[in-house]
Amino acid sequence: MKIVSATYLLCGLMDVTVGSLRGMGYSILPMIVSLTGACLFRVIWIFTIFQIYRTQESLYISYPISWALTTTAHICCYLLIRKKLLKQNDENKKRAIAP
Repeated sequence: MKIVSATYLLCGLMDVTVGSLRGMGYSILPMIVSLTGACLFRVIWIFTIFQIYRTQESLYISYPISWALTTTAHICCYLLIRKKLLKQNDENKKRAIAP
């Protein structure tokens, strides 16, 4: 429990970035990233790493690793979408000003 509770902040960051993406109007992308990062990664971990190191710690360490990977992926998606939306906003302002 020390492993999971000490790194639970990563799970919170993951949830905040998901909420930010949903607030920007994108809900499918964070769902796919979350399912891949939090679920699929852990299944792959169990069938690979956990088969080699059959300890409780090797199982618990998959949680913070999956949270970190998923949070990183969400932040990358957030930055890309934010850049896209800012560009669209600038284009809309230019069209509104131009006669």
